[in-house]
Amino acid sequence: MLDGVITKKPRIKAKISTDNMEKNIVLRNNDLTYALGRDSYLINLGYSDTSESEDVTFTIPIEAKINYSDVKVCYVPMDDYVSQIEERNEESLQNVLTDKNNEVSGNVTLSSDKVMVFSIPYSSGWKAYVDGKETSVFRANTMYMGINMTKGSHKVVLRYNSPGLHLGMMASAAGIIIWILLAVASKKKKQKGR
Repeated sequence: MLDGVITKKPRIKAKISTDNMEKNIVLRNNDLTYALGRDSYLINLGYSDTSESEDVTFTIPIEAKINYSDVKVCYVPMDDYVSQIEERNEESLQNVLTDKNNEVSGNVTLSSDKVMVFSIPYSSGWKAYVDGKETSVFRANTMYMGINMTKGSHKVVLRYNSPGLHLGMMASAAGIIIWILLAVASKKKKQKGR
């Protein structure tokens, strides 16, 4: 994870490379429309089957201020990867239902307090309800939705409403009504003028 990238340009194309891999990434500052307030980056360096350490080269083609004190390298040992996935699947959302009204629901039983991450991209339009009570939805794993869950059995409901949809519908309706009123007033004015 790379924290605190500051530059005068709205976006920078950077390169990360090892002996076995090369990736190009785009770093954005908060002046860019789609920066989303991010100043941390999670970069997947891929798979390596060697137990030896590798050098990682990070190249930025322009002058920038970067806080390297928070650089973290994380790895996932692949020896028991399949068993780790199976273990996580034991406490996943079950009996999942979706409907046309932008709702996803299901049940889960957890052995301890956990964060439940959904493979649904994060958006402020999502609301989460655990056992009928609203709970906060947050960004997890860089771009997905997450909610805090407590130990025990729970019913989880996720509902999506497009941000600004209702306000936009009301503004459109008001515009149509005003247009109709102006058309009627204009017609009456023309009839009086004859």
